[in-house]
Amino acid sequence: MKKKIHNTISYIFPYVCSLCQKQKPADERYLCVDCLAEVHFTGKDNCPLCGSDFDTLLNICPQCLEQQRPWVSGGAPLNFKGQSREIIHRFKYNSQLVLSRFLVAEMVKHLKTINAPKFAAVTMVPLHWLRQWRRGYNQAEVLAQGISRQIDSPCHKLLKRKRSGSAQALKNKTQRQKNITHIFKIPEKQKLPDGAILLVDDVMTTGATLTACTKALNEAGAKEIYVLTAARG
Repeated sequence: MKKKIHNTISYIFPYVCSLCQKQKPADERYLCVDCLAEVHFTGKDNCPLCGSDFDTLLNICPQCLEQQRPWVSGGAPLNFKGQSREIIHRFKYNSQLVLSRFLVAEMVKHLKTINAPKFAAVTMVPLHWLRQWRRGYNQAEVLAQGISRQIDSPCHKLLKRKRSGSAQALKNKTQRQKNITHIFKIPEKQKLPDGAILLVDDVMTTGATLTACTKALNEAGAKEIYVLTAARG
């Protein structure tokens, strides 16, 4: 009886791939087999601080050694290229929020591989209010809220942008760091949760934005920050 009802619902509201929108079998989740085969995932041997793939005898990648990340652990399930890049761009710029289902699921799966602690809070990299108003949403907040529900930890907006800053996407490493310096703050009346905090964003490239956010949290009293993004650029 249950199977008959399930088949009827599937006929009326067919399962579709979140990316190509083609009908797919009910036992597949979020992406069809064809689309999933084109997604670029990070490997098992990746840096525990940024999630990048690297092949050295060191415990962390050369970039993280050079930049001295201020967080405890960081990573991402996807490499920011090919179909993975397309998914992020559609989710971030084309309002295809349905793709967050796939991204959140993969991010939560990645958390389980690093033996993450029980987080006192999940927070996100904030957008300037004007940019968020124009876009209609903060992509990092959408991801953070989804992860919060999956891991049963509260989601809080702990950070605020003091000024807009220009977009990071087309800047080089030095420009990114200069553009983002001292741009985030913790509101005076904001009370930080006692315990580990998970900081969420869509993509990590140089890590300048996440570094600025982590430092702002640390200066406000947070001591254990974990970083998680959907993709590593």
